[in-house]
Amino acid sequence: VAGVMIVLGIFTPLNDILFLIIAAFFIFLGIRLNRKAKIAAIETEVSEEEAEAEEIRQPENVNSLLR
Repeated sequence: VAGVMIVLGIFTPLNDILFLIIAAFFIFLGIRLNRKAKIAAIETEVSEEEAEAEEIRQPENVNSLLR
């Protein structure tokens, strides 16, 4: 979206500054959403690993390992 806004701002007779400001906003928004998605993916992975580790630590599972 930001790329299209930049092209419209540069190559059309429309208001250049307005379109470049809007493009900068979309670039900023895209970067923030990308960071949040990466953080959410890491948190999901960590919670899954913790759940697997907790399942192994349960007494029923430990007893079978000791035998």
